[in-house]
Amino acid sequence: MDIFVLYVALFFGFSIIGYYFETIKKKVGKQPNNVIISGPYHPIYGMGAAFIFFICSLDFNPWLQLLVIVPVIILAEYLGGLFFNKFLKLQLWDYSTKKFNLQGQICLSTCIAWAVIVAVFVFLLFGLLDSWLTPTVNAGILVACLIIIFVNDVIKTSIGISRNKKAKAGVD
Repeated sequence: MDIFVLYVALFFGFSIIGYYFETIKKKVGKQPNNVIISGPYHPIYGMGAAFIFFICSLDFNPWLQLLVIVPVIILAEYLGGLFFNKFLKLQLWDYSTKKFNLQGQICLSTCIAWAVIVAVFVFLLFGLLDSWLTPTVNAGILVACLIIIFVNDVIKTSIGISRNKKAKAGVD
């Protein structure tokens, strides 16, 4: 159970950090903040952090960890972008104007940025997080509350999207 609490805490913590990172980035760049969930979460950041933490906890050479993690993170961004664009008809990001992009979903400069972020996580943050994140009863209660808030937010957002689609289609 402790390991479950740890990964849920990582997921929620970094989902919220990702939300604020994206919000600040969009405000500075004067771009719309396209979101799929109305609350302060960007789940891809939470999943990425949990994945990175898992690979780092396997205790093999950090440079090899980097070589495993970076391509997976970049692939997740690429496939995630395709999924949102093709299946949900939602464009959350567009790198098509940047040099060396692949279908506007990933580009060289963003891939380099992800490599730097992953390197910081692997070489600096993992050690801090590994020693700091020790699940307790309080953490379990906090995680349970976060799960309830997150599920509530997903449901409310889904209902809102459904209502908006019906309103645009003229269906009551």
